[in-house]
Parts: sequence; structure tokens; C-alpha cells
Amino acid sequence: MFWLGIALGSMALCMVHHMSGGAWGLVIRRIFEASSRTLPVLALLFIPIALGMHDLYPWTHADHVAARRSLAAQIPLPECAVFLARAMLYFAAWIVLARQLNRWSLEQDTGDVVSSRERCSS
Repeated sequence: MFWLGIALGSMALCMVHHMSGGAWGLVIRRIFEASSRTLPVLALLFIPIALGMHDLYPWTHADHVAARRSLAAQIPLPECAVFLARAMLYFAAWIVLARQLNRWSLEQDTGDVVSSRERCSS
């Protein structure tokens, strides 16, 4: 979670830099992009968490949830399939977004910014 937080935080700062269009982030933009490119590796490192869910999370056991009122009162109760589907969706969205931000940065460096803006407007 620590490394995922760094990657997502860097991606958020990179998005702020792209949105503002200022020159303030030109020096540190490469660091943000490099840390956001670790998201596919972090998605692979999520596999052991997914395989060990029943040992890590008590809410994956129906008997444990039934015995605890606080867990039973939560609506909707997180199920394993919903948890895994949501995690896959989040990782896919983050990876696509990071790749797009890196692509836009490369277009800025190569001078294709005008052509990419023309493509979007036409």
C-alpha cells in the first residue's frame, strides 16, 4: 500500500501539472512519470494478496461476519468476487491513465503538441 500510494500520488501530481500547463513541474515531471510507470508491477504484486485473501481479511469468512454485529451491519458486505473485480478495474484504469499521461508528455518533448491538439479538436 505504501508503494501504491507513492505511485498514485505521483500520478495525481503529474495530472495537476498537465492540467495547469505551467512550467513549475518540468523539472520533476520525469520523476512523477517514472513512479507512475510502476503500476503494472504493483498490479502483479497484488496477486499474492488476492490469493491469500482468506488469511488476511476476516470479512471473507461468513461465520466470522455472522458473529460480529459491526461487520454484519455493513451494507453492502464486501464479497471476494466484488473485491477482486473492483481491484482489477482500479488497476486497469490507473495503468491506462498513467500510459496516457506519459504519452502526452512524450508528445510535448517531441513537439507533436500542436498536431495532437489539432487531432482532438477535429
